[in-house]
Amino acid sequence: MRPCNRSLKSCAPQSKRHHIGVAPYGYFVQNGCLVEDSREQVVVQKIMKLWSEEKSLSDIARHINGLKIRPRKGRAFDHSIVRSIVNRHESIKQKTSGGKHGTQ
Repeated sequence: MRPCNRSLKSCAPQSKRHHIGVAPYGYFVQNGCLVEDSREQVVVQKIMKLWSEEKSLSDIARHINGLKIRPRKGRAFDHSIVRSIVNRHESIKQKTSGGKHGTQ
């Protein structure tokens, strides 16, 4: 069983929403709540760092594959997997900052 990192707010007691389905990369489902997977979060942070350095999605996928890191399903990361991770992370960032990225 994976270690539990309860820092994710989606598992707060006041939250009545439960996650149904497959957890996105960087998370796992525990008792119906999304919980951060510490090993996958390291990869997510690396992807976001490379994205902030204006690397392309394909370049990021090649870099991660070069580190011998594999996605949960499939043999290798590709641009579409990286895009979904970047989009999800930026969506979460926008929700927590209260506005859209790039607006004043």
